[in-house]
Amino acid sequence: LRLAVIDIGSEALGEDLHIQDLRLSLFPVGVEIRGIKVYSRDPLRPGQEILSVDWVGIDRPHFEGPRRLVIDRIELQHPDVRLRIANGELRDFPGLLGGGGGDPVLSTHVGKLIVEDGDVAVTVDRPDTSLQLQGLRVEFVTTGDQDADADVSVQDASLRLGPVEERLRLESGRLKRSGDRLT
Repeated sequence: LRLAVIDIGSEALGEDLHIQDLRLSLFPVGVEIRGIKVYSRDPLRPGQEILSVDWVGIDRPHFEGPRRLVIDRIELQHPDVRLRIANGELRDFPGLLGGGGGDPVLSTHVGKLIVEDGDVAVTVDRPDTSLQLQGLRVEFVTTGDQDADADVSVQDASLRLGPVEERLRLESGRLKRSGDRLT
């Protein structure tokens, strides 16, 4: 099963996916994944690690109809994401951004998403800019079909614009999504 998930995931992401361990539980229904790593296929940085996650827990995934996957809860521990924007376009995860028009093959609804101790780095080639967030914690809860609340905190943040680098202070806070509006 792990090898099938790696093949399907690599194709869906457009990157090389590796998983150290995958376990299924029937009672209660759930999935645990350890040691996730994604390596870039981008010719500008082939083989570079662009995502790692120590542990992912997926609670009570189930289908509501043939094309709607519902997941009660997803938790990610220690995700580390390194994204690159070149010529105004995200260079990573082309499989997710492929579009293709039409309806998605599968729609997904997640009741709660928890991110613990995450790191995010985004690099932009022109102008030479980068943003780093460390110690990211997010708790995102769906409150309706189009509504959600999120608590967000960051331990450390920095922004680099060319030769100038500044540390940022970001206050912990709460985000609310209502329809297509984020406040």
